[in-house]
Amino acid sequence: MIDTRRIRAVFFDAAGTLFDVRGGSVGAIYAEAMARHGASLPPGLIQERFREVFLLAPPLAFPGADPRDVPSLERAWWRDLVAEVMRPADPFERFDQCFAELFELFRTARGWELDPQARRVLDVLSAEGRMLGVITNFDSRVRDVLRQLGIAPYFRCVILAAEEGFAKPHPGLFRAAMRRLHLGEGEAIYVGDDPENDVLGARAAGMIPVLIDPRGGPFPPGSPRIASLGDLVVWLLGSGVGSLGAERQ
Repeated sequence: MIDTRRIRAVFFDAAGTLFDVRGGSVGAIYAEAMARHGASLPPGLIQERFREVFLLAPPLAFPGADPRDVPSLERAWWRDLVAEVMRPADPFERFDQCFAELFELFRTARGWELDPQARRVLDVLSAEGRMLGVITNFDSRVRDVLRQLGIAPYFRCVILAAEEGFAKPHPGLFRAAMRRLHLGEGEAIYVGDDPENDVLGARAAGMIPVLIDPRGGPFPPGSPRIASLGDLVVWLLGSGVGSLGAERQ
């Protein structure tokens, strides 16, 4: 049983947890942008290729890089990825213009929508005196997204793989967050939707991972699980894991 009274801080994953792609489809947004620049691919194909290319891409982290170079390294990383996603449309003469439009769109709330339960959860946790933070493999545009969605003021820190040189699930990224807020083992939880990236690294760093798992998957065993972001308040401020039956094996 986890003693939730010891938890001083709550960290969140960003995309897929606090917010998601507006309309739920990268493929649709990319297809619309391509059409404006004279190219065409079916949204379903783009969605499938994005998923495949993203999984095979190198981590969005740049160990040893000069911090001043990180924004340009991030942009180059994304340009390579989007170019590969759109490769079936070659020759795509206006690709650079299309990529620039998409890169800026996903810096804004036009590309993202806040989880409908997020603001209530953040309000309750803040009122309880818990420190809040974000740990993400997203790039530095996430700070703009958090501001545009109106939730940036809730967070004491935003820890980025691109800036720390470690990408989830590397425990170094989570340890950087714990150092930032002067936390010891068992004093922080990490809330995310990915069984590997959001559970294994957090656990290895001494955080308590809480997996958003509406489907009740089998992996990884022993992790506290909640069906939605809103259930976090019940789990943390109610009677603990047992109140949700959340430690499903």
